Amino acid sequence: MEIIRKEYGQFSPDLHSLITEYFYQRYLLDYLKFQKNKLDSFTEQFNKNMERKPYLEKEFNRVSHEVETNRTIYQAFLESKTSAQISEAVQSTNLGMRINIIEQPQKPLVPVKPNKIKIMLLALIFAGACGLASIVATEYFDDSFRSIEEVEKMMKLPVLGTVPKMASGFEWEKKKRGRMILIWTIGLVIFIGIISGVLYVYSSHLKSAGIGIELKDR
Repeated sequence: MEIIRKEYGQFSPDLHSLITEYFYQRYLLDYLKFQKNKLDSFTEQFNKNMERKPYLEKEFNRVSHEVETNRTIYQAFLESKTSAQISEAVQSTNLGMRINIIEQPQKPLVPVKPNKIKIMLLALIFAGACGLASIVATEYFDDSFRSIEEVEKMMKLPVLGTVPKMASGFEWEKKKRGRMILIWTIGLVIFIGIISGVLYVYSSHLKSAGIGIELKDR
């Protein structure tokens, strides 16, 4: 109040209280503006953090995955280190598995080359068995009727009449059957060739590796 009297002495004393109230309200208004600006800055920072939240979560998941991966690698390294230490200790203390030779190996006397005739016969037998199995499977899964007796047995009803085959249909069926026989024959020949080639290559590999040998009496 003393400052108000000195600064505003020319005004009526009744106005001094109003002048004091004015300056108080002005100070309060500045304080509230300062608080508002501070809250606005906090709100803006919060909004920025919320906008960066997906990126931060993605980065957190990436870092967590890297941590788990490195932890797994470190654990595997520790296990391999422990295993190596145990193996070294076993070897150094002669606790490892000992190998005793019961019978001395015999050296081969005469090498054996692949027998082409046996390979071809084996391929023919195998291919024939596969062809026979294919024919049996085709007949087994074929659900068509071939006679009147089969129809009556399946339907449990008497057959009153049949429709004869037409010449064009018979020729078409004959051509289809011939085409199927040709396809099966070509497929069988290709299969025999593949089996023969595989057996020949396998025998050649055994010969080059020194496994295909035959022992003869001295």
